[in-house]
Amino acid sequence: MKVKQAAHAVMGTFHVQLGPPFEALVFASIKDPSLRNQLQTTFNQHEYDPASSSSDWPKRSIVVSTEVSGKDQPSGGGIGGLELPTFDLMAELSADCIERMGSKDSKTAWKARKAAMEEVGEA
Repeated sequence: MKVKQAAHAVMGTFHVQLGPPFEALVFASIKDPSLRNQLQTTFNQHEYDPASSSSDWPKRSIVVSTEVSGKDQPSGGGIGGLELPTFDLMAELSADCIERMGSKDSKTAWKARKAAMEEVGEA
């Protein structure tokens, strides 16, 4: 399948589910009349179906959700069942690190900003 045909098929599917707001968004960003005509044809072939916009689509996730409650809650920044380490980044950085990140004083200020960013990366 060619890329252009696949793109039109995807645009048609979006139009079936999202309808006039999606069509308005697409046409607001496209200035080429021939492309606008091609997309209008695609949208006409794939009419908006209000029932499909409320369809329940299967959802997939790479994170297994777990129930954690009360005292069993992890002390780290657990997000979606993942245990993330937490620490105070500001305590690891020098006092003027944030100031150096915003430095605009001279032509070589970029060097100070770069050094500050590297310091954050090392922390």
